[in-house]
Amino acid sequence: MATQIGKGHIHGFGTAAFGCSTLSGYVSPKMETLRLTHTGEIDKIKALSGGNTEAMISSDEKLECTFDVLPSGATFAESLEAAGLPALLAAFTITGLQIIEVGSWVNALNTNGAGVSANLWIYEGGGTINGFIDQKWTLSLPLHRYVGIATVTVIV
Repeated sequence: MATQIGKGHIHGFGTAAFGCSTLSGYVSPKMETLRLTHTGEIDKIKALSGGNTEAMISSDEKLECTFDVLPSGATFAESLEAAGLPALLAAFTITGLQIIEVGSWVNALNTNGAGVSANLWIYEGGGTINGFIDQKWTLSLPLHRYVGIATVTVIV
């Protein structure tokens, strides 16, 4: 564990843990990096004269976070399980990361908050398994989180 003196800085990922609804025997991998993006739809309304924007309407607020992880486990078999990509629309829980406020989310990264901060992360595809002959393998996992989707229920 690192020791900090002087000004405070965010350092490391704490005790981050992933849970996945569709990977059997899934082992939470070791997180290497994350990139969090906050987006939404913005409709601009232009004035009749001059064509300048006079109003804007936002909707469909969402978070997208790509987690780059090192598939690992207590055994080689567990590391292979951690390297798997889930089914499309699989739900993920994430706990143990820093609490950061972004847009409508008081706790943007973790799923153990209240309100929209309890909404699950959803896998919509685009994950990659990155293998190297002489280096560690990594997994890039893009996950999405929406204000309006609190749970993931399969409707057949």
